[in-house]
Amino acid sequence: MNNADDKPLFSVILPTYNRSGVLGRAIRSVQDQDWRDWELLVVDDGSTDDTPLVVGSFGDDRILYIPVVHGGSSAARNVGLQWARGKYLCFLDDDDAYLPHHLGSFARLLRVQDFPDKVLRTGLLGVSAGVVRKYPVFRRYMGNEDPVRYFLFHLCSVGTLCIPAGARQVLRFSVALEDWEDTHFILRLLLVYPFVQLEDRTYLYYKNEECGSVKCYRDVEAMCLQLERVAAAMEALIADHPALRERISWGDRKRWLSHQYLLYAHQANVELGAAASWQLVEEAWRKGLVWFQWPLYGWLWLKLHLRIREGYRISKAVSRIALKLYRRKARCRTG
Repeated sequence: MNNADDKPLFSVILPTYNRSGVLGRAIRSVQDQDWRDWELLVVDDGSTDDTPLVVGSFGDDRILYIPVVHGGSSAARNVGLQWARGKYLCFLDDDDAYLPHHLGSFARLLRVQDFPDKVLRTGLLGVSAGVVRKYPVFRRYMGNEDPVRYFLFHLCSVGTLCIPAGARQVLRFSVALEDWEDTHFILRLLLVYPFVQLEDRTYLYYKNEECGSVKCYRDVEAMCLQLERVAAAMEALIADHPALRERISWGDRKRWLSHQYLLYAHQANVELGAAASWQLVEEAWRKGLVWFQWPLYGWLWLKLHLRIREGYRISKAVSRIALKLYRRKARCRTG
């Protein structure tokens, strides 16, 4: 271990589990950074493949390999928090990557602001089947005044964040959660630290087809159980942090849960068929959620009705346009 005076500016925490095929891309993206003052902690969550060989092949003394007993990504990240020596902490998933100026973007802003105790965030680029999609970034206009509400409704991987090292003294990832752990951590983080959004999109979020970034489910029952777990985690979080209750209303939580059902219904329509998708719509209806998202539920109902009753499929191009218009409207309304 180096002396305390040799602490790097950034510690990048990378948990991994049996992903040796894509792990090299993630590590290489850190090595290729235009900002060189970093350490990379690869926390191997009990892999049984050739992960140690992949990490060792880089021959970089800034890369620290930490093998642990398999306990899930949250437990592995917490180990990384314990070992990290950097003044600021960043995260990277083993199937994702940084653009070369990711750390440099943070470093330049930190210098300008005299290295503050703030949470910084860059933007997110989704990569799927060779197509790159820009995810929205937080902006303080059009009703987006509170980042807590914004990140409740928008994808925000912890990989997009740069947080002060002091955060590890008060926060850990919840090992009790199988899902929603990123948002759970981020909402608690934003109760402690001010937030700064960078305009650059420098984090590459790969949506792979092997049930990695995109969760795959056997049936509707599995989807509903997952949604129930996430809803229970949300209510427990609100109960434990009264300050969140003031910023996330009952209506926000209902709209959020309705949105989750919609996303799963669309996923089920693709992976499990129209009948499975319709079951999720009916379940959302029974829970009294539909009216919070009626425009998109109406569009999904039309697609399913035409497919099930008439055997007619609305083209993907038309679906994408409708979904894009809905998202634009939703961003104006909810952040």
